[in-house]
Amino acid sequence: MAFWRCPLMKMFRVLAYLLLLLLSLNINTAGIGAASAISYEQPLYGFAWSTREIPVTVERSPEYARNAVLSAMQTWNLAQTWFSDTYGVSSRPYRLVEVDQIGESYVNIYFNQTQTRDDWGYTSYHYWYDSSGVFYKITVSISLDLTLWSGRSLSVLELQALATHELGHALGLAHTTFSEMDLMNHFSPNHEVTVPSTLNLYALALLSMVTSRSNMPKTPVTLPEPIPYHTPPESAIPEMLSPAIPLVISLGIVVTLINRRKTRSPK
Repeated sequence: MAFWRCPLMKMFRVLAYLLLLLLSLNINTAGIGAASAISYEQPLYGFAWSTREIPVTVERSPEYARNAVLSAMQTWNLAQTWFSDTYGVSSRPYRLVEVDQIGESYVNIYFNQTQTRDDWGYTSYHYWYDSSGVFYKITVSISLDLTLWSGRSLSVLELQALATHELGHALGLAHTTFSEMDLMNHFSPNHEVTVPSTLNLYALALLSMVTSRSNMPKTPVTLPEPIPYHTPPESAIPEMLSPAIPLVISLGIVVTLINRRKTRSPK
């Protein structure tokens, strides 16, 4: 009996190890399936701009906040072209253009010195269309808070993220819910997300091709199979300089001028 007991015990141990291995594989596979089941959806508000250039007024003061908004406008302008070129998606990119007079603008951006509501920013919009469903007028008002109820001032990067998010609303994109790291998520400004995702940009590309209400994209928008969901880094988008690059360039120019002056000064 002892001769057979050892091999049997070894066999049971091997079977137990195999069973544990299979269970762990099933758990891992289930985890992968749950991760891949995330639904990337971009809801829309129901309007589309008929003009390619969208005039925007930005409150002049404070200057750092105004510059953050201008950077956000540039992000949307450049990211749309990058997306169409990268993925071969047909579109007629919008261009956000700063103008001086409120009477010339369709989008007006204001700054609040102190927080006025739970959100850091707020966008309101109105749109009109004719009997053929053609959008002939859209007006948007955006307010951005500079200081929170706690007394903390938003950083330049937080303001840029907030402005980019609110401008997404102005372009017709509603809130996404699948991840706080998506630009159009309600909480994305808390994470300093400053670049739209491929989903945001694909939805905007569809909106740019709209000619009337009758051919509005079905909402929510989802990505076609060849296009992966991701948020590109600023470095991937041509002409977008990170905040550090202009500083390095400026320092290089200053050093060059000082060296030149030294070489020209009499000994």
